[in-house]
Amino acid sequence: MEWGKHANALADQGNTKALVNQPEMVSGFEWLYEAFFLLSASRQIGMGLGPIPIEAMAVYADHYPVDDFEEFVILIRHLDSVYLSRQKPAKDGAKGAASG
Repeated sequence: MEWGKHANALADQGNTKALVNQPEMVSGFEWLYEAFFLLSASRQIGMGLGPIPIEAMAVYADHYPVDDFEEFVILIRHLDSVYLSRQKPAKDGAKGAASG
């Protein structure tokens, strides 16, 4: 979960803003980010992105080591809420840009 080769590609493209704003991985939580990205594929897609279903988290916990399921759900839900909030289009400007 490092920028690695992606950082080099961004630098080659001159995308320094992304490089400056790259997130820092909190040591010891790599497994949580991996779980989140794996679980993201289970979300409903219809009128928009839905949250990661609790059933998908339960199946994950059955197959991977999860010490505290309640804490796992809380952490995944938090990551998911941040992710979903950043996926919503801006209400202002979005309509204006399309119509103007």
